Amino acid sequence: MQELTQTAWCTLGTVYGEVRQRWVVVYSPQARQRALKSVDTHCLKHSRAELKGFERLCNTDFACEADARKALERFENTLKIAMLGETRVEALPRFHGTGRPDRGRAPDFHVYRIDGALASRVQER
Repeated sequence: MQELTQTAWCTLGTVYGEVRQRWVVVYSPQARQRALKSVDTHCLKHSRAELKGFERLCNTDFACEADARKALERFENTLKIAMLGETRVEALPRFHGTGRPDRGRAPDFHVYRIDGALASRVQER
């Protein structure tokens, strides 16, 4: 598609609510640049918010792997700009009590965390 380098306009006639209307649509390269900058800013802001949400999800402990996968699926369904890269659920050992556990001691339980990457096509200029 060839980009216009000069101002252009066209008129449209329509009827709305039994009222005849005439619309004038104007194009200018300067207005297009302002609109693109505005869209880029909005997308970047939204992408940062999605990244922050993913980081919060990755720092959440889950009781089982199934819960972690469900939360990841729910989060993926909310994404509008970014997309999930490779993700996995890791089991992390936890011990009761304070201090370093004895060598060779079996963990008392496991918590599950999501690890992965979030990708976005939006970039800062």
